[in-house]
Amino acid sequence: MIHATLKNLPTEDICIQVSIDNHPRQYLCECGSASLLGKKDCLNLGVIFISHTHIDHFVNFDTVLRHQLGSGMRVVICGPKGIAKQVQSKLWAYNWNLISEDEVQYEIREIQDENTIKIYELRPPKWDLQPITELEGPIICQNESLTVRFTILDHGTPSIAYSFKEPDVVSFLQNESPFAPGPWVKMAKAAFLANEPEMLINIQGQNYLAAELFPYFRLKTGYHLGIVMDHLASEANHEKIIKTFQNADQVFIETYYLNEDKELALQNRHSFAQASAEVMRKAGVKNATPVHFSRRYAEEEIQLIQHQFKMAFG
Repeated sequence: MIHATLKNLPTEDICIQVSIDNHPRQYLCECGSASLLGKKDCLNLGVIFISHTHIDHFVNFDTVLRHQLGSGMRVVICGPKGIAKQVQSKLWAYNWNLISEDEVQYEIREIQDENTIKIYELRPPKWDLQPITELEGPIICQNESLTVRFTILDHGTPSIAYSFKEPDVVSFLQNESPFAPGPWVKMAKAAFLANEPEMLINIQGQNYLAAELFPYFRLKTGYHLGIVMDHLASEANHEKIIKTFQNADQVFIETYYLNEDKELALQNRHSFAQASAEVMRKAGVKNATPVHFSRRYAEEEIQLIQHQFKMAFG
């Protein structure tokens, strides 16, 4: 199962750690200044996901870098168009005369548009930006435990929302089946997942339609987590959010302003409590959590934002 943990206090910049049961690496969403992010967290990272590079989402990359130096890790950084040079600029701000090439390496996956991802590599001590290849979106990261997709939202600048999804699992109900387990089970599972009822499955020399075997299988839908950061509360953005996070199990969504400050939210291309809650409700999200609040608010006002969100979400 996927787990998400806030590494920031409510009055701090946003930072969310994502982990998966029985998975060796963890993931980090956003690099805002967050007091709960420690050295061990940084040394366990496989991928860093950045929505956009406003200072409150990217300022803490230097701390992550500091803890990773000497680890020999190869860390992937995903983010919007331009992030490769921005990471390089951060690295160029320091003197690297005493560091070797194998201290740490970064692979940058830069989202050009909804369909194109450019991949670069950065290695010490010169940190030259080396183009590697391109990927086709919207999948930006995938392994046996997880598929990460993205969509691009409008925040006056591209702001990337990330969808973390475990694979669906098909179980064979052996106790309910008249057939003994065998090689046919793998074929039937594949037909079940692909919804191919007309496929012929051979069991001990006799062919059966896959549809006849489907009653002996059950689908467990993989857990779906969403991270939706800064975005204008607009119809276009909401359409993308609803499509990407339809029926998600858990979504953390930017809720920057109180309802009373709606005009300020629109002016600064952010969302506010009611808008964030309503788009989550329309998407059918099971559990939605408001996060990332304006620094203009004290803890009491943040609690009011959370209450407004809860009332609108239902």
